[in-house]
Amino acid sequence: MHVGTELTAAFFERVGLRLLGEREFAEAVTEFSKAIEYAPTQSKYWNSQAYARMSLGDYEAAIDDLDRAIALAPGFVAAHLNRGTAHLALRQSDSARRDFDAALHLDPDNHLALHGRGLVSADAGRFELAVADFTRAIGLAPDHWRSYFDRGISQIALGNFGEAVDDLTIVLEFKQHYGHHRRGWASSSQRRIRHRRAPLGRS
Repeated sequence: MHVGTELTAAFFERVGLRLLGEREFAEAVTEFSKAIEYAPTQSKYWNSQAYARMSLGDYEAAIDDLDRAIALAPGFVAAHLNRGTAHLALRQSDSARRDFDAALHLDPDNHLALHGRGLVSADAGRFELAVADFTRAIGLAPDHWRSYFDRGISQIALGNFGEAVDDLTIVLEFKQHYGHHRRGWASSSQRRIRHRRAPLGRS
């Protein structure tokens, strides 16, 4: 790539990244598209454009971009993660699982890939598998509050209300405003289950 062309592409990338930080997603897509015009073989520009499109809810276009990114760089873990997330948003569970598995093949200790695969399992009602992946993700990244949150929701689905309250209490430490309602849900659900069990011989 010519040095001037590379510098121009990098300039548009920097502008796009700044716009992402400012949550100006449509404008970011425009800047990443300009970067791609100058450097169409740079997988990172396709990945960044896809991320901006995902932020706009345009998951199908994002998948097209990520297909290009992965074709250019099959070992690009972030592109597999993003494509898995886009597939999951479209309820394309099999495709999402393949991408998260691919990311884990490339990076076995990637907590985001484990979290994503856990979401796929939870979406399919396979909550035991989901809990296992969320637990592994937490072991690798104890500060990733979303893994606690999603494990807590899966524990509710399994009827493990005490464990759910423990997880969602931890979420409160990270996101005070986010976990409070869900924690209340878990506590009230636990009370309802205990009430239903009372006629079975426990007063």
